[in-house]
Amino acid sequence: GKTRSDRLSSSVYKQPQELYELNTSRLLEASLPVRIPRFYFGDISNETSNWILITERVPFASSEPMEFGGPSTVKSRKKLGAYRIEGPYDKCMDWMLRGEPSEYYYALVRAGAKLAGL
Repeated sequence: GKTRSDRLSSSVYKQPQELYELNTSRLLEASLPVRIPRFYFGDISNETSNWILITERVPFASSEPMEFGGPSTVKSRKKLGAYRIEGPYDKCMDWMLRGEPSEYYYALVRAGAKLAGL
């Protein structure tokens, strides 16, 4: 019906981020200049636009819970050793980082430049 085709149109054709993520993992894993988790399986439904992506488990170094109370409630966190992988951080919570925020942003820009071929 109309609802199904509207959802497919908006989710897959007009804003296909999920499809791009699946295809990046599926097709570009070995050729990207930065490491991404190994792709195992991915699919997107043309009927519902639901999707699934299964990759290897990323061995994050710590499972410390996030502190949402704000900068004044956070104890300083120890820096990790070389080749240890930090877990993801929530947006707009730079006080949770283990180091100087500018170091993180420079690393993100350098990785983005590699992806752009610079």
